[in-house]
Amino acid sequence: MDELLTMAGSLGGAADRLAGAARQLDEVAGVAASFGGDNPGRAGVLGRRLFAQWTEAIDARRREVAEALDEMSELTSAVRRAEVNYGDAECGAMSRLIPRQT
Repeated sequence: MDELLTMAGSLGGAADRLAGAARQLDEVAGVAASFGGDNPGRAGVLGRRLFAQWTEAIDARRREVAEALDEMSELTSAVRRAEVNYGDAECGAMSRLIPRQT
């Protein structure tokens, strides 16, 4: 059972680190000016296009992180349920194997 608790804790820690990485996506999202999108002419057009592609890529990573966090949450819950069920089964088996003292 200790292994299951350790695994659930590890999954929770990994989810926390992934959520932290997701917050960093907001920091690197930037603005069009970072890509030269505020420049006139072709340079500005190119900068805005680059920024649009960058934004699409960042948004895709955000969706992937959200999906991964959901999956990790489900897995963590399943491991915790398994730990409880295992403990219940172990207690039940012990009560059948060891007679009660009256």
